[in-house]
Amino acid sequence: MPEQLVTPRLLSNKAAAHYAGVSERTVRRWMAEGLIATHKIDTRRLFEKESLDNFIDRSVRSPALWEGEELAPNSRPLSFAQQVAKEVVRLMREA
Repeated sequence: MPEQLVTPRLLSNKAAAHYAGVSERTVRRWMAEGLIATHKIDTRRLFEKESLDNFIDRSVRSPALWEGEELAPNSRPLSFAQQVAKEVVRLMREA
């Protein structure tokens, strides 16, 4: 019988950062800003994997937006990385 991998529901700061592909400092900032749900167990602050997934899904912008489409009324402006990606796409099209 094949082994089943168990994915933890709660992640440490280091595991959450690794999972999201960002620094531990960024994960702590997201927590401080209330962008992802956490649970305090003893002295540890643990991050909900589902909340992290939802935050990442909400934060991803479609490449179509980089091509001049307007943002939805309640969405955030593009992040710096998204602005850079938009400029790279524009420059590649001009080349």
